[in-house]
Amino acid sequence: MNGSVPDIFRGAGLACRAVAIALLSGWLTGRDFAEVERRLAARATGEQAAIVGAVLAALFLLALLAAQAGVVGLALYGLAVVVVAR
Repeated sequence: MNGSVPDIFRGAGLACRAVAIALLSGWLTGRDFAEVERRLAARATGEQAAIVGAVLAALFLLALLAAQAGVVGLALYGLAVVVVAR
């Protein structure tokens, strides 16, 4: 290995970034995917990682909260994520 990021991590990072951008563009900002992606790309790499990490951490914590309501809570959570990301 020559110090570069393995392809599997690069692919996972791009997928995480796409999920975060889809959620941000769908719910928080009301802007389209391309605009949110462009604004995120304009930031420093560390800031990008922090934003994507914060969005995914919030998604995970909300999933844990929904799990407290059982199968119905997880089903509603899944439906909400799909509706927001759409």
